[in-house]
Amino acid sequence: MARMSWYEACQLDPSLTSLTHIFRETPEVAQTLTGGLTNRCWKIEFPGQPPVVWRPATDVTQAFSISRHQEYHILSALKERAVLISPEPLHINEHGLLVQWIDGVRVIENDVEMMTRLLSQIHQFPVTRLPIIPFIYTARIDHYWFKLQSMSVELGDVEPLYKIWRTLPNIPEVPISLCHFDLGSHNLIRTAQGVKVIDWEYAALADPRIDLAMTIYMADTNLVTAVGQYCQHRNITDIDAWIDGVKSWMPRVKMLAMLWYLIAYQLWENDVMIAEAERIKEQLNG
Repeated sequence: MARMSWYEACQLDPSLTSLTHIFRETPEVAQTLTGGLTNRCWKIEFPGQPPVVWRPATDVTQAFSISRHQEYHILSALKERAVLISPEPLHINEHGLLVQWIDGVRVIENDVEMMTRLLSQIHQFPVTRLPIIPFIYTARIDHYWFKLQSMSVELGDVEPLYKIWRTLPNIPEVPISLCHFDLGSHNLIRTAQGVKVIDWEYAALADPRIDLAMTIYMADTNLVTAVGQYCQHRNITDIDAWIDGVKSWMPRVKMLAMLWYLIAYQLWENDVMIAEAERIKEQLNG
């Protein structure tokens, strides 16, 4: 994390200047936050006041089809319903989103019981009046695919997988839910009030089995056990049907992840990204 004066931070990231008029006093210090792969966020500190977090909207967020306004609506709805597991949204403008800083300790271990409990709580949130566009799997995978094509990435060995896994699974429908789409230990903060979930930038209305598959994949845990725990939290009795549904979504979740890592490699040229994409490709080809 790079820590610097407010003036230096504004020089480095001009989007910060869009906040000047909403602060009662000039911030003392700003520092870049590590941990997030999508974008550089800022922790902004004031003398004698709680810090806040600036989540800018950039070409990177656009590349991954991330909307800070959608993130703002979701956090606002959670706050309105007093679901105290997420940061409070403070301000939104065309340059980004300002949210509450969650003070605590990042969760390190993959506590699957805790994660499935949090997912079940998020998935049961009322969504009838949530003003956001539902997630469409084929639209998202096409967005990633066309983005890679626009970057002139050679996709010959990936195209057969894209054609296979672009299709929706043939499984019974379930009601759509609010989904986090990045719920892993890296986005969990342990506080005095309990565990909080941060980084809601990928959140959307979708099939909850996709969200469950993503969390199971990131945690690298047993699918049957995790789905069973999740169903227990939600009092779902048809566990086998949910297991089948999550299994059907799993290769599609991996396909999305592989394309995500390929885009990330083009943006940052980080060898870890391309290595992860290759690992997932081998799994899908296997």
